[in-house]
Amino acid sequence: MESRTTITDTRSGKSARYLFFASCKSEDTFAPRGLFYRSNYDFNGIFSDQEYVIFRAYSSHTPRFREDGLWKGTFVDVTERLVEVEGTVLGGGEEIVRASMAGKPLLGRVELASGDGGLNAEIDMHVKRLSSAFVAYNVDSFAEFVVQQPVASPENGSSVTPYSRPILLPAKTSVVAIE
Repeated sequence: MESRTTITDTRSGKSARYLFFASCKSEDTFAPRGLFYRSNYDFNGIFSDQEYVIFRAYSSHTPRFREDGLWKGTFVDVTERLVEVEGTVLGGGEEIVRASMAGKPLLGRVELASGDGGLNAEIDMHVKRLSSAFVAYNVDSFAEFVVQQPVASPENGSSVTPYSRPILLPAKTSVVAIE
């Protein structure tokens, strides 16, 4: 699992949790050999308690880029197995570097609100390194996201599916050291 996002409707108090799994390569899990598909692709996805979406990025953009629906009937089971642990919110760059150099696991947190305040989102993600391909921040007041989407090549008109068009959003951001 790469991250967990909880979206809360502040008017009703109802919330939904989404788990994002890390980028993988396509494979035939149960083949006796030749596990990786010859026409390989990267894929990642998101699961909630009822729904899923999977994004497949081939070398060229295809209509199979996005698959979504209810996971029951498509997958045998989807079970959330997260362990809650204690952590310390770090106070800035020096504390983050010290914790990283000490080998402490780090958790990134991004808190967002809709323009009308009706929805709040909290994204928790494991920090593998002090930079990321999906969300980046270096101050506590904004986060920048890069989104994977189809883009036409100006040379030949074919489409590819890169991470592009960064989106900058006001946010409350923090880094938490796991003790």
